[in-house]
Amino acid sequence: MLQDGPFSHISISPSGKLVALMQKSGKLQVISSDFQKLYSETYPTSLPSFEKSSVLNPNYNRKMLPLDVAWCGNDSVAVSYGTSVFLIGPFGGSIKFDFDSNAMLVSEVDGVRILNSQVHDFIQKVPDSLIQVFQIGSTSSAALLYDAYEHLRNESSKADEIVRSIKKSLGNAIDTCIDAAGSEFSESLQQYLLRAASFGKTFLPEHNPTKFVEMCTNLRILNTVRGTSIGLAISLEEYLALPPESWIQRLLNRNMYFLALKICEHLSIPSAEVYSQWAISKIQQSRKDEDSLYEILLNKLSDVPSLSFIEIAEAARSCAKPKLTTRLLQLEPIAANKVPLLLSIGQYNLSLDEAIKSGNVELVYLVILTSYSELSLGEFFRLISSNKVASLLFSKYCKQQGKYDLLKNYYFQEDEFFKSSELAITANVFESESMEKFKSNIESAIESLGKEARYNIQAKVLNQELKLLNFQIKLEDEIKDSVPRLEIFNDQNREGLLNRNINERLNKTQQGKVYKFVGSTLNQTLCSLILYGLYAKASLMKTEFQIPERAYYLIKIRSLVKRRDFVELEKLGRTKKPPVGYEVFASECIRAGQFQEASKYIALCDEHEKPELYFEIGFLHEAAECALAVKNVELLKKIGRETNDPTLRADIESRVSAI
Repeated sequence: MLQDGPFSHISISPSGKLVALMQKSGKLQVISSDFQKLYSETYPTSLPSFEKSSVLNPNYNRKMLPLDVAWCGNDSVAVSYGTSVFLIGPFGGSIKFDFDSNAMLVSEVDGVRILNSQVHDFIQKVPDSLIQVFQIGSTSSAALLYDAYEHLRNESSKADEIVRSIKKSLGNAIDTCIDAAGSEFSESLQQYLLRAASFGKTFLPEHNPTKFVEMCTNLRILNTVRGTSIGLAISLEEYLALPPESWIQRLLNRNMYFLALKICEHLSIPSAEVYSQWAISKIQQSRKDEDSLYEILLNKLSDVPSLSFIEIAEAARSCAKPKLTTRLLQLEPIAANKVPLLLSIGQYNLSLDEAIKSGNVELVYLVILTSYSELSLGEFFRLISSNKVASLLFSKYCKQQGKYDLLKNYYFQEDEFFKSSELAITANVFESESMEKFKSNIESAIESLGKEARYNIQAKVLNQELKLLNFQIKLEDEIKDSVPRLEIFNDQNREGLLNRNINERLNKTQQGKVYKFVGSTLNQTLCSLILYGLYAKASLMKTEFQIPERAYYLIKIRSLVKRRDFVELEKLGRTKKPPVGYEVFASECIRAGQFQEASKYIALCDEHEKPELYFEIGFLHEAAECALAVKNVELLKKIGRETNDPTLRADIESRVSAI
């Protein structure tokens, strides 16, 4: 159908289902909104009403194009030819309206508005409810109920007879009268219709009053806004097509705050937006000083629920009232809303306090980053240092983003020697810099800590770490070219030989000439030296770092067992009495599954420790002998139950009975 164009006017019906197309040839078509179905077509200039107009007015001719085309509800199409408007029905019928000047059309949900320089008319199809009540000769139940009310007003007994005659359809009559009242623009007729409905309700007490109450509420509002002082000439259907908030906003656009507030109260809807718009208008128009204006606003707004002060404060800011803006923002309960505005007016301290009170970390970071970009470095550091939470978050941010120089400057300004020294060390953990730089940073950290006596312990610890680092570096340099390759021995001969897996790993390390000590702890370094077979270096390290004898023995025993160097382990045990006792030697060998080696050290253990240790490695005869020596009856019984040797079992039973 689009090929019938071009079209001078296109108008869509309020329902969105129909489209009116005015061709340049003067033909009016009504089609479906998907342009697939044609419902009607007509030439308005061929209608009788137009023929009559063209006779009376020579300016009219058949080829003239309309000034405007609009739908009248969903029922008909209005076509304006300047001073004449033709209302064209679905079957080609038409009605003509004449005006003194050119008329423009505005489509509404239930009619059409006709506007020109002198008048504002509204044309709509007469609602069915009004037809039922007021049509001449109507015998509908609604018309009879209205007639009964007229008789009641005239104190005629006929009123009761009429109501009783429509008893079965009285509910429908009541609803129709209520609907007719909503469709009527005359306030007096509205009252008559509602009173007629109320009269009918007295005969039907079970009728639901909700519709009547809602209609009264709606008509109070409609009659108010239709007044000449406001000028919103709207129908009930138009009013119901939009939410109440939209009509409230139209009143606010007219600066009718009091009326908007009363309507909010009447409808029991929130009035916060009304107060907000009033406050904005007050700020923009008032010439009072900021303190007086704040008191006026506070008196009006302090008790308003769910009121946001952001828009009000924004209005104060745009009117160059910074003091008022700040005070209003302090009334705003939601920090996420007010902090950005506080930042925009330069209230960095206040915005930081509000962000921290909210507990919103992202909001605090917003303040920190905005302040950093807007303030000088000194001012920014003073702002951050004034709040512990902000200081911690700033430090965390700098570390995460690698901004160590900025954080270092902050610590320097705040005399945070410990944190400065900590940063000097940790910064290199995350940055790929030389070992010399890392050592230099540790030395700087020691120097910083030395400035305050309370950090003496920390300074000593760092000195030890630096000493260990130098020792580890020296080890790596000395070992990588001087350690000979180790021979891989047959793993079947365990005594004094290296375990194959350990030896393979060591040889692989030596082939690549890579020995890693840097980054290890003191104990880890000592353990690595023993695992690599560097016993002299391990002994030197013990002396240089004053490792306690007991700790040294524990590390060396475990490392030698792990290395399977039982020759060196035996030397360690027989050189002098070990400070950890022989039980540790035996336990480590047992843990490694080296029971034969463990038996050597069990023999050297305390008499009370021997039975359990022998039993643990399965040496039951030795365990029984040692248990008899210390009279450990429970263990003897346990051995008797475990052994498969009948001779040993009988011997144990006889000895136990003799104890």
